[in-house]
Amino acid sequence: MITFPITEKSRQEEWKAIHSIAKNNRYPVNTINDLRTKLTVKKHQQYPLTIPHDKKWVIFTYISPMVRRITILFKHSNLNINFIATNTVQQQLCER
Repeated sequence: MITFPITEKSRQEEWKAIHSIAKNNRYPVNTINDLRTKLTVKKHQQYPLTIPHDKKWVIFTYISPMVRRITILFKHSNLNINFIATNTVQQQLCER
């Protein structure tokens, strides 16, 4: 519930379901609340920066280290860079 990219409404519904399951199984609800708090804090410590929604993704085929140097030019732009490889497992299996 905390790590999945779901809407706030879905998150609230999931939290109600978790509470209901905990109560039905006689699990201390305050323990569940403490666990949620700990997981939320841990998530924000691991991923303190969020990617702005206005950024676009650009995919570069990684052919040589020179491609990395080229992508540095886009570092301060409004683009996120992703690399794909030309030598994949699927290609290796299909060639044989």
